[in-house]
Amino acid sequence: MQVLSLATGFFLGVRHCLEPDHLTAVAHFASAARTSRDGLRSGLLWGLGHAAAVLAIGFALMSVQGRFDGMQPFAERAVGGTLIALSIWRLRALRRRPHVHPHAHDGGLVHAHAHTHEKSHRHVHAPTLTGLVHGAAGALGMVALLSVTPTGVSVGLLAAAFAVGTLVAMGATGWLAARLYSSAAAAGWERPAIVLTACGGFVLGIVWIARA
Repeated sequence: MQVLSLATGFFLGVRHCLEPDHLTAVAHFASAARTSRDGLRSGLLWGLGHAAAVLAIGFALMSVQGRFDGMQPFAERAVGGTLIALSIWRLRALRRRPHVHPHAHDGGLVHAHAHTHEKSHRHVHAPTLTGLVHGAAGALGMVALLSVTPTGVSVGLLAAAFAVGTLVAMGATGWLAARLYSSAAAAGWERPAIVLTACGGFVLGIVWIARA
């Protein structure tokens, strides 16, 4: 029973992180990753923030034994807001990436050089902060899971299994997404792929807020 319950917690953590808002958030960071290892790191940092929020808030809600259903809409709106903010960030970052500017000079001479509008800055803390926001929205789901924990199963171990599932799922997602974006870049489709991801994330953010 103990092993089965822990396996259930692990796979529920994996399943939970494969929801569209989570995948979209990690895809934004993966599209900015320079290597697949950076994508893996972003996914793990997102999963770490998510797991920390779920465990902290989930156990807090259980300890006070109160009903906090009213917080769910606010948490879901915050998730939608992060998706919109990430979409805008990626579009702005895409504009700042080096691109070619052709110039014509007197005498008909034409040449081109790489140009960027602003120095890039890597926000290594952003995946963790985003994961914290998304984890806050998923805390009530964790409370529901722990409330039906069979007798004899450690609540702490079940919660830990759920957290490990989120880390594995989002680390793998970040790694795979970074490889896909690298392949798109090699084929000359990097900008369209990022624009498509950003637009999809923006629309999803609006939908998330509207349905909260």
